[in-house]
Amino acid sequence: MRAFSASFEKDMKLLFRNWTSLFVSVIGPLSIMLVLIIAFSDLGFNSITIGHVVDPANVRFDSLWPKLSYVGNFVPYASLDDCTADLKTQRLHLCLQPSGDALNAYFDNTRELISLILLNQVRAAVNAEKEALVRQKAAGFLGEVKNTADFLDSSGSFAAVLLKDLERQRVDLVQAKSDLRSTREDVELRIDELREVRSEVSSAHSQAESAKSQGFGKAEATLGEADAALYNAYNVAAATGDAASMSAISAARSEVQASRNDLSEARSLVDGELSRVQKVIDGIDEALQSLERARDVIIRNEQRVSNAIETIDQRSVELRDLQTRIDQQGSKLDDLGKTSVDEVVKPITVGFMPLFVGSERLRDLEAGWDLTENQKQRLLNFGTIQTFLPFVLSLLICFVATMLSNILLLEELHSPAFLRNQLMPRSWLVSFGSLFLTVLFVTTCQVLVILLMGYFIFYLDILKSLGTLLAVLLLLIGTHTLIGMTIAYVVRTKTTSLLVCAFFLMVTLILGGVVYPVERMASFMSTVASLIPFTSGISMLQQSLFYNVSLSDLLGPLAILIVIFFGAAVVMCVARWAFMDSCRRG
Repeated sequence: MRAFSASFEKDMKLLFRNWTSLFVSVIGPLSIMLVLIIAFSDLGFNSITIGHVVDPANVRFDSLWPKLSYVGNFVPYASLDDCTADLKTQRLHLCLQPSGDALNAYFDNTRELISLILLNQVRAAVNAEKEALVRQKAAGFLGEVKNTADFLDSSGSFAAVLLKDLERQRVDLVQAKSDLRSTREDVELRIDELREVRSEVSSAHSQAESAKSQGFGKAEATLGEADAALYNAYNVAAATGDAASMSAISAARSEVQASRNDLSEARSLVDGELSRVQKVIDGIDEALQSLERARDVIIRNEQRVSNAIETIDQRSVELRDLQTRIDQQGSKLDDLGKTSVDEVVKPITVGFMPLFVGSERLRDLEAGWDLTENQKQRLLNFGTIQTFLPFVLSLLICFVATMLSNILLLEELHSPAFLRNQLMPRSWLVSFGSLFLTVLFVTTCQVLVILLMGYFIFYLDILKSLGTLLAVLLLLIGTHTLIGMTIAYVVRTKTTSLLVCAFFLMVTLILGGVVYPVERMASFMSTVASLIPFTSGISMLQQSLFYNVSLSDLLGPLAILIVIFFGAAVVMCVARWAFMDSCRRG
């Protein structure tokens, strides 16, 4: 134990004996901590300049620039060429050009990280502005839909009223058709009666004509014969000179002539009466023709009424179908009118929900603060700053433990007392243990300072997972200490050995997925990256620090890190044996 204490004291003295070890163990880490405190003393974006091309004909995006004021300063440009020229010379971080309904964002992909961060901010603001415009249009559209639905409702009501009117008109037309049918039947009855009367009158007229012809003809023939006989008798009397007979015959002839005159007058009277009867027959014929014409008009009107009733029936069916469709469409539009603007604007929403948006301590403090909108926007970036701490811890351990163990071991190996110490009867494990403990102690102190910064400055929930954090950190420190000692045994020149350590740190950063995602490398590189302690270490630090994952849930990556630790120990032992063997052989 006394030998171990002496060796530990010696290693601590070596730690502060030269500027190299002093810088690695004290000055460098303190400088990093100071830089971190100063660098993250303010939240949000700083020194960001974004150019935007001014188009007087397109003012649609003018309201967007004030909403992005928390990101940086916006500088107007008259042309896109001037804007991109300043972007190429890194006077700008972005160049925005309104083009119709689109906003073209020109960015320098050689500065990809800051460009993508700013593009994400611009995209969020544009999406918010676009959503506001879509909401406005959707609200107007839903209003028009509601008005259309109301119009369809009123149209449906009007169609119902129209159907009732058509029903009443149909009833009236049916009644009119019935009246026309009754009138037609009456007219046809009168036509039949007149035809019977005409037939009787016509028959009587014919009989009267026949009787007139026969009766008057016989009477005239008889009177003619009587007059001829009287005339002959008169001639005979005249021949005989019988005056009395002649006088009587003349008187008789006068009476016959008078009878013939009376018969002629009677014939004229009968002809006049027969003529009036014929006129009556003609009048009956005219009346029949008029009644037949009236009947034809009634029949035509009756047919028109029937056609009108059929048309009304057909239109009523069509109107009922139309009313049904109007009701259905009106119901659909009513349902659509009841749709909220959110359902129209975002029928399917994709929510990007980061698991870690800040520690519980930060959220509790935020709830108690009275922040402006700009401060809230800037505070959103603080959660991203908190995620930076595991990288700082892993990088500090990787750098300090590797470089410090390498420097201390090289100081011992190049010390004049090294060969003398080898002749002393004590195990090499004493010097190894003291050096390992020295690096572990110094690096742990620096890590604890970083953890205190994370707790008091970055408001991280460190105490909830302190045990898991310490276990992972001690394994990382031990593994990188063994790696630094291995490099010292293999490369014994101080300058070259430090360069190899620096090269190892570069490879660790590249293959550890920090500078570039391992998922974008060759497929076998994921296996190579899993063998680097930096990869498993930063993964476990992130899980325990941000999500308070217990050590029992980290057995997989913890087992990998333990295997790497013992593998590094075996490699270090082999490198020491090779070094000592070369020393014995001179």
